Amino acid sequence: MHQAETKISAVVITFNEAPNMKRCLDSLLAVADEIIVVDSFSDDATPAICKNYPVLFFQRKFRGYSDQKNWGIAQARYNYILSLDADEVLSEELIRSILQEKKAFSSQAYLMARKNFIGRKWLRWGGWYPDKKIRLFHKKYARWNDRIIHESVTTEPGTIPGHLKGDLLHFSFSSLADHLITIKKYSRLRVRKALEAGKSYHFAGSLCMCRAFFKFFQLYFLKLGFLDGCPGYRCAINGALRHLIVFATYRKTGFPKAPRQKVVLFNTTETWGGGEKWHFEAALRLKEAGRPVALVARKNSPLATKAAEKGIETHVFGSTKISHLNPF
Repeated sequence: MHQAETKISAVVITFNEAPNMKRCLDSLLAVADEIIVVDSFSDDATPAICKNYPVLFFQRKFRGYSDQKNWGIAQARYNYILSLDADEVLSEELIRSILQEKKAFSSQAYLMARKNFIGRKWLRWGGWYPDKKIRLFHKKYARWNDRIIHESVTTEPGTIPGHLKGDLLHFSFSSLADHLITIKKYSRLRVRKALEAGKSYHFAGSLCMCRAFFKFFQLYFLKLGFLDGCPGYRCAINGALRHLIVFATYRKTGFPKAPRQKVVLFNTTETWGGGEKWHFEAALRLKEAGRPVALVARKNSPLATKAAEKGIETHVFGSTKISHLNPF
């Protein structure tokens, strides 16, 4: 008895993706039994293009990449999800691999190699290929999660991804200038998210230059970016510039300052003398200089009274004559 193929729901999120929509949807038609498009209220031709295809088209306010993709998955009728961005296209070999796997899925998630293009140039070296990504998975065993910048698919513990032959074609940047614009955008986003999380990069400009130089050396020489010719060189430069952009953004935003430590002066004497006078004057000068200061003194002592009168943060304690802070 012939076993029915397992059906696939494709999910694509969009915002002003008119230049990419047709080729993305054309490739999905070959493998998907259902196509879901979740649009963030595009104001270009994206909705009109989608109306020419058998897709379930939703418009929803954007709340983050992972949130948008997971919401689209929740609308899917079928368990296996093929989740693509609008600038990604299935190659012919990858289409054949998916069709073959549909006959009998052997894994809950699948990795596929991704070819990244800048314009018409495929970047094979410099860490750009194979750039393996999970894009096909059972929705019970995997979901999208946010990282600092780019979202990624995470699987349930114990899930071993399979591998599909063929490439996912990623037309990510129209030009090298577009690549640099995207680096600037994500670098600034990285700084903003780090600041919101209370984190920061504490490094000097010279160290930042060293990081940038090493990044270029890594991409261009260690990862053989020079084999991609001029685009490989420019991409290595752009990758190095990311560190300088992050540093410049922090300089412009203002490095988060460490909280100033409070100076606490402690005095156990009940009477007024030279030591108490020194504690009082030191606390007063620190307060006038804007430094956080507090004074701890014996309850009802002259020092506690004078400090409170001058608005110095004062804490009092009661102590017997025999204690004098002696633990016994």
